Amino acid sequence: NRSLELSPHWASTHLEIARWLLTRGRGGQAALHLARAADLDVLAARELTCAFIAAGFGEEALHAAPEGPMRARFVDAAVSCVSRRDPRSPALERLALAAEPEAIEPQVRRAERDCATNDEHLDLLRALTRAHRTNPRPHLALTHCLLARKQHKEAKAVARTALTYMPALRPKLDALLRGGDPSEAVLDRQEAPGEGVFDAPTIPSR
Repeated sequence: NRSLELSPHWASTHLEIARWLLTRGRGGQAALHLARAADLDVLAARELTCAFIAAGFGEEALHAAPEGPMRARFVDAAVSCVSRRDPRSPALERLALAAEPEAIEPQVRRAERDCATNDEHLDLLRALTRAHRTNPRPHLALTHCLLARKQHKEAKAVARTALTYMPALRPKLDALLRGGDPSEAVLDRQEAPGEGVFDAPTIPSR
């Protein structure tokens, strides 16, 4: 390939080749170039993972996850390519956790599926909120799970803690406590906290 000869160290070159191979059903070969692209520019490579999953090459895409601190984020992004209600999600979650046990999204999805009746999965969501205080995903899932269990007091406590670190979650948590389910919503980083069912959060002293 001429472009590979001219620019072997550009992520875009490997992504272009990966797309071409993928359209021809050669997912294994395409994944080799996806992996190389991920090593060079993980953010750019993550965008192509959804195409791999849609084409039935989810396992190959997950094997392309780079080593290092960006690995979990790459895997989380891959799992997010399908809705948590999609029949393919459970299998994708298993593949994702095999590739990166610390990835957040597959852990949350597996736990929230039956946390209303499974105490072990409820405890997992609690642990994830403690370990990832500034990630909205486990906080929203835990709040929703607690409400499903009618544990309203703890649900409000979780929401208040989340607002301490993520004030922009206020509208989502307000809606959740009032009976909505914003867990599929995309959080707007520019969304300002508004008045709602919570008092203004206090930032703990250091």
